[in-house]
Amino acid sequence: MFKKLTAAAVVAAGLTALPAYAAEAAAPAQITARVTDSTPASGETFRVAGVLTRDGDTLAGKKVQVQTLRNGTWQNISGASMATSSTGKYNLRLILSQKGERKLRVVATVPGNDPAKRFVVTVH
Repeated sequence: MFKKLTAAAVVAAGLTALPAYAAEAAAPAQITARVTDSTPASGETFRVAGVLTRDGDTLAGKKVQVQTLRNGTWQNISGASMATSSTGKYNLRLILSQKGERKLRVVATVPGNDPAKRFVVTVH
């Protein structure tokens, strides 16, 4: 009843399979960010934590980096990166010394899109 298709017949019929990375990139990933202290003192430790997901599924082993907006450009904060856990979670420790309002974001490296979540802390 069903015929077995050869690879040439599949390509000719336009039924090519998507590579794994293309299927992964089909839906945009999302990242959350939650800070333990939105008004840390200069030199005081605080944390930013969240979860990386795509279509409701968590993404494990993906790089997450905290960046700061400086002179109109997003720049990595040294030492503020890690891979997400097996449950897609991350938890990074930050220490900021420059006082004032700091515009930050957490960015994940995911094939197809690099989701980011912005947040602001006021260092005093």
